[in-house]
Amino acid sequence: MSHHFVTVKDLCYRYPEGTHALEDVSFTVTHGESVAVVGANGAGKSTLLLHLNGLLLPTQGNINVGGTYVNKKTLREIRKKVGFVFQNPDDQLFMPTVFDDVAFGPLQMGLSAATVDTQVKNALKQVGALHLADRPPFKLSAGEKRLAAMAAILVMQPDILVMDEPSSSLDPLARRNLIRLLKSFKHTKIIATHDLDMVLEVCRRTLVLCNGKLTADAPPLEVFNNNKLLKSSHLEKPLTMQGCPR
Repeated sequence: MSHHFVTVKDLCYRYPEGTHALEDVSFTVTHGESVAVVGANGAGKSTLLLHLNGLLLPTQGNINVGGTYVNKKTLREIRKKVGFVFQNPDDQLFMPTVFDDVAFGPLQMGLSAATVDTQVKNALKQVGALHLADRPPFKLSAGEKRLAAMAAILVMQPDILVMDEPSSSLDPLARRNLIRLLKSFKHTKIIATHDLDMVLEVCRRTLVLCNGKLTADAPPLEVFNNNKLLKSSHLEKPLTMQGCPR
């Protein structure tokens, strides 16, 4: 098996105040797969994603990323393998300029200034954001911030991309450009989203979470044509499957 895989087995997580956020969640994502995680607010999507690079650690169960189990001792190695794009880019961008933000990770690895310069420019080009290099992040639009945050992850060349609501707050053109970008990535991708139309375009597999439990693991069309499953999960069909009323 390729090292670009994630296996989650019997994952349970309880927040300190006692909330049961995840219950016995198990699945495997293999090399090159693009997998959506969908569900209502509070279903456990973000909590699940935060486990995949060790921002949260399981109460029970385990997570294997490319042959390495996620625990306190392996966080450095896990975070080299798994690039995490937060739902809110402001949680990720903190340097004076976009260039500085994207360069932060490579500089921490001890790379030369020339190598960092090349890698940062390549990452910004990849997401179509080279023109933002000298801009302060706090002066960017929501869509521009999202591109900068993605570049800051891609520059680290992770094996696996984990993204939490990547299309939220984007205007239609920015959303379309994001979809085009995601489809071009060869990485293994795990995407939590409410944008079910994007799931149809980008993902070939959909995990459904409901009240912290995995209730479905199937191709998107199979999930979105299951009216009983959608109702019980507080979901609706993607707009493109609902038809246009006259």
